[in-house]
Amino acid sequence: MDKPIAKPTAGMYVGFGCAALFGLPFLCGGLYMTWSLVSMLWLAQAAKSWVEAPADLKTVELEGSDTQHVVATYEYVYEGQEYPGDRVGLLESQDNVGKHHKQLFKRLNEAKKKGRPVVCYVDPKHPEHALLDRTLRPAMVIFHLPFVVVFTLVGVGLTSAGVFASKSMLRDEALKAANPDRPWRWRDDWITGEVRSTGKKDLTAALVFAVLWNGISLPGCLLFLSGDSDAPWWVGIIMLLFPAVGAWLAWRCLKIFLIRRRYGESVFRLATKPGVIGGKLRGVIEASSLLEQADGVRLTLSCTKKVGSGDDRKTIIVWQDERVIDRLLDAGDPSRVGVPVDLTIPSDGVISTDAEDDVVWKLKAQAKSTGIDYEAEFEVPVFRTEDTQVGIEVPEAGEFEREESLEDLLFAEGVRIEPLGALDSVRYLNPPASKPLVSMIMTLVAAGFLAGCVGALIHGERFVAAVLGLFACVLTLASLELWLGSSDLRIVGDYWESRSGWYGFRRRRSFTRRDIMSLDTKVSSHQSNQEGKPKTKHVIAKLAGGETVTLVRSLHGPVAIRKLLDDLRLRAGHE
Repeated sequence: MDKPIAKPTAGMYVGFGCAALFGLPFLCGGLYMTWSLVSMLWLAQAAKSWVEAPADLKTVELEGSDTQHVVATYEYVYEGQEYPGDRVGLLESQDNVGKHHKQLFKRLNEAKKKGRPVVCYVDPKHPEHALLDRTLRPAMVIFHLPFVVVFTLVGVGLTSAGVFASKSMLRDEALKAANPDRPWRWRDDWITGEVRSTGKKDLTAALVFAVLWNGISLPGCLLFLSGDSDAPWWVGIIMLLFPAVGAWLAWRCLKIFLIRRRYGESVFRLATKPGVIGGKLRGVIEASSLLEQADGVRLTLSCTKKVGSGDDRKTIIVWQDERVIDRLLDAGDPSRVGVPVDLTIPSDGVISTDAEDDVVWKLKAQAKSTGIDYEAEFEVPVFRTEDTQVGIEVPEAGEFEREESLEDLLFAEGVRIEPLGALDSVRYLNPPASKPLVSMIMTLVAAGFLAGCVGALIHGERFVAAVLGLFACVLTLASLELWLGSSDLRIVGDYWESRSGWYGFRRRRSFTRRDIMSLDTKVSSHQSNQEGKPKTKHVIAKLAGGETVTLVRSLHGPVAIRKLLDDLRLRAGHE
């Protein structure tokens, strides 16, 4: 395949240069703080062997207001020779970390007033070098770490991106110029039909973000816990939430690494180039033979789109479908198997995409297994082409797929289907606290913000208390929804009864199927803003007279929602 060549533009060079220049201050700051930390540690280690000698203080001052350090002059005698000295500690810069400078000034100033000599530490190899305090302050080591880790990492990343991203961008621009009307030929892997999983990219992104987050949050938390901080107790409670998030980020990074280590890299070999809206996405995922131990491979095809602008810009799912594959193919290698992909993409007007960068189609493969579960994700080309057909709908399970029952799908969502005594009578029960672990975590976070709010009020920090209180209220409502939110739908022939809301405060509504005008879904008012995740939806009934009744609460899976709607419409006589 001939590789098209793009001619770099002045704008590209400006962009690359700006990225590199923007990263240089971070890199220089990180390197400086690295040099400062190494110098401090080296001097602390060397000063352990320095010789003690009496010193007469001449002057002692505490300089600075917000940031301080002790300045002193003194004279000392070593091996019969008198030397002047002015170095006090391991670091000569000012800081506001803890009470060290105030305590040191108090000790030295009292000695000067009383005319008592103090101990200084003299370098026996270079007697002209001495200092008064060789204490290595753990707080200052911790203080350096965010700058060493974060600034250096950001600086190296931005500078490298500016220097090395030019080749990749030029290649992308060349492909776009050569195929202006065929966006499925804008990437090399789409052209060759071999799409590798995003695991390596995801691991890199997760590792960088975990290092950045923990590089900032952990030192701050350790600084508070070291006792060398003037911050009140309630600040510590809030600070502990950040390392908790950092622990989750570290676990996420470890999980991605373990998946790649156990299952290796997966490759999606496209049979349709591209996948067609109003048509098919076909191919085979070549993966580890360990998938033979799993009870099926779940395939999820999602169309995501970025909406909004600025700080309000977020990623939403505009369409999604799931299938379970229970028959694997021989990949011609004992260590590999093939997962057949034959997905239908409907042609209705809900889905629209073009060559815009803000629309992404992703194919995710998941399988439950002993130990770490399998997971791989691929960015796939799906577009409207000349092969697009009108009126294509998603069919039932295909040749290699396993048809999942409505009972199993709803059970995975925490909803139970129970037959009642009468013929053709059924109950759809979504009990409270169906996700106790998530509920407990949310409750603990809400309690942390609430404690911080109370502490801020006690210390007179009203604005901080108001902000923390707002977060505490939102999180408390979300916790109550997780603990108490429930629904109970009972259908006995033509008679329907719905109870929905917080347990103990649920609203009861009775009606007949003839009162039902339509069945649909609505997004939960407690929907989180987590990007790229399915929205939490309630299944609702719109009754004659305009009233809306919630039937089943808090569902996520698109297949479960679709099948439940089909089942309820059949019972209501709408199909």
